[in-house]
Amino acid sequence: MLSIRFNSVADLKPFKTMWRVKVSIVRLWKQYSAAGGLTIEMVIIDSNGDKIHASVKKELMNFIFRGAQREKPYDDRLL
Repeated sequence: MLSIRFNSVADLKPFKTMWRVKVSIVRLWKQYSAAGGLTIEMVIIDSNGDKIHASVKKELMNFIFRGAQREKPYDDRLL
């Protein structure tokens, strides 16, 4: 069976665009700015305890979260 390798949050670099991370969402909120439009902002944490802030444009939500698994329920009205 093939094992999937995940990158840790500490390994992330700003100019690479393809990462596979396994994280939990610590905090999630919507934000609007004139420059960026509507985004979903979140603080995520990996299994090592490393945290990072992430921004996702609303139109990319389906792409980013495809295959995501929910372990704890959250309020879908936030999205």
